[in-house]
Amino acid sequence: MNSGIRPIVNFYIYSSIHISIAAALFTLECYTLSGVPINLEYIVFVFFATMLTYSVHRIIGFRKLEDKFIEGRFKTIKKYKSHIFTYALISFFVTVILLFRLPQRVLLFLVLPALISALYTIPVLANRKRLRDFNYIKIILIALTWACVAYVEIWSQGYSNHISPSLFTLGNWIWIGLFIEKFLYIFAITLPFDIRDETIDKHTNVKTFPSLWGHGNTYKIIDFLLILSGISFLTISIKLLGYRPMAIAAIILAYLISYWAVKKSKGKRSDLYYSGMLDGVIILRSLLIIVGCYLAMI
Repeated sequence: MNSGIRPIVNFYIYSSIHISIAAALFTLECYTLSGVPINLEYIVFVFFATMLTYSVHRIIGFRKLEDKFIEGRFKTIKKYKSHIFTYALISFFVTVILLFRLPQRVLLFLVLPALISALYTIPVLANRKRLRDFNYIKIILIALTWACVAYVEIWSQGYSNHISPSLFTLGNWIWIGLFIEKFLYIFAITLPFDIRDETIDKHTNVKTFPSLWGHGNTYKIIDFLLILSGISFLTISIKLLGYRPMAIAAIILAYLISYWAVKKSKGKRSDLYYSGMLDGVIILRSLLIIVGCYLAMI
């Protein structure tokens, strides 16, 4: 990569702006499909809360790392550690301010994902462990948190333009299906990161799904999860919007691009691919679905 561009890319990715945009758009996508009025303050809150979580995670994760592993992305994190701390501080204050502006009904729904995020990031458990330091759990927690945050504000509103209030319950199969679709998608798109981090996880005695299944089987499971998630999303979108070719085409394209990006990750070790491309696929997926659904409803 051009030496002049590299610092800009490093800033964009390691400041956590990239992943925060992904989380914000992933949440906005849910509003677009459901027809629930968009709460821009909540979208901004998701952006800064994500930046806070990932910045703190980078800082604490780096401190727990042995010197022999400080290469690649960790070398970049070390170089910009003071910058990342500043981003964490700014995002903390903005997140707190926005918390006071969110309705109480939203705060109640945020308790679970907030607790998971805190315990995942901060080593306050026995022997200074984080939740991510326990076997097989970190991918599940990431997928669960992303899926919860995406629907928290919509659940709290309790109504939709496309589904009558009497049907809007957590027990309704449509909302359970949408939540599961989000969970499966993030689970699938995050599994390659565990393959990338296998050496470090082995050193810290943290067992992951790729270490259990093997790389070949892991990619087969990713394929299955993406197909299952895509079929679920298509089925539910048709139920919500009716047969809208524009929306259907956007969803299919979003999943095909996701499938392609995961396939291209095989054998790669560059963090710019993982934190850049795979996280970027979430952004592209959400943009395609948002635009496709919007145009379909015009």
